[in-house]
Amino acid sequence: MVFFRLFSGEALMPSVSRYRTWLAVPADEIEDLKKAHPPMNGHTPVLWDKEHKLWFARPGADLSMLDRWLPRPQEVSMNGSDPVTEFAQVLENAGLVLKELPVMDGKIHRVPTAGDKKGQKSGAYRGFLDGRPAGWYRDYRSADDSPVTWTFSGGEQTDPRARLHLKAHSMQRREDAERELKAQYNRQAAYARRYVSKWPQATAHEYLTRKGIQLRRGCE
Repeated sequence: MVFFRLFSGEALMPSVSRYRTWLAVPADEIEDLKKAHPPMNGHTPVLWDKEHKLWFARPGADLSMLDRWLPRPQEVSMNGSDPVTEFAQVLENAGLVLKELPVMDGKIHRVPTAGDKKGQKSGAYRGFLDGRPAGWYRDYRSADDSPVTWTFSGGEQTDPRARLHLKAHSMQRREDAERELKAQYNRQAAYARRYVSKWPQATAHEYLTRKGIQLRRGCE
């Protein structure tokens, strides 16, 4: 059994986006998308990302006007024909531990393996949804130095609309995770600054005096 969290229900997003929000927009709905939201201070609220081949809403856009194109993975059939579910099953069978569906964004993601200690991430995977879904994975604890490749058994017959939702959702998850990690680092740095600021001012020591080292204000 694959142990991951299924994303169901409506997207829990604020009405006005604080960050870039990825959208699942079929080619035949692009004109509808452009007309769905009025300009924001003279700028279009939605833009095309050439690198990832996805539309996204600018920060400050009213997502209620773009609700039709918010990525909803629950619309994707969670059966054997779903490449993300199939890849998750392959990863779990190989001993990689997933807390949720794999992120299929072409990036390398580190995850724990069944034999890891707490905090270790000896597993890695990389998944793609473009063309025929494929990817690779490896366990750095194993003697095998080469990654194991995987190709979706369903070929290129994945529903294009479902693939759009999966791709947009994967991009959103990755960026949300990166923001949270950065925020965590900032919180830790702020705590460290507050902690160090409480230290007493360093005083001169004969060793430092002999070396000609002068203490400046702020040295603890």
